Amino acid sequence: MPPREACESRPLLDTHLQADHLSGGVALSKAAGADYWLHPYDSIHPDDLLPATFPFRYLQGDMSFTLGEVRVRMLHLPGHTLGMTNPLVDGRYLVTGDTLLSARSAAPTWVAVQKTWAPLLYHSLQRVLALPENTIVLPAHLVTCTRRMSRAATAPPSVPCAAATRACSC
Repeated sequence: MPPREACESRPLLDTHLQADHLSGGVALSKAAGADYWLHPYDSIHPDDLLPATFPFRYLQGDMSFTLGEVRVRMLHLPGHTLGMTNPLVDGRYLVTGDTLLSARSAAPTWVAVQKTWAPLLYHSLQRVLALPENTIVLPAHLVTCTRRMSRAATAPPSVPCAAATRACSC
């Protein structure tokens, strides 16, 4: 990493937090001297409801940032986690975080809340499908292009992300 003085401070935007992995966002923001942004719903642990003990700025749905010449609008798309946010870059590229995986939609992260959060995820997927047709959807956890496209091509039309996955360019 270049010296801090050589870096222009940029916000660090975390799409979501969940208990089964570490994001590294807090440590990276400290090292870079950048503000750490997170949706407040993901700052509360869903198991014990304890609040975050690290500093962060509230990232809300439909917030917009300009990073150099790039415009980023954060879409709040809950379901995988309650605070799941997806950057829409320049109104055309949707970075889905874990809302969409390469061959299927994500699932709510906690078994205990799946029935409660599933309708939220369904509504979020409907919002993704309602984006303009020229939107390039970039799903998470990519597999090889051939494998991804063959999975999407064989997915039944009822799979909410199949059409979106087919639209991804390799």
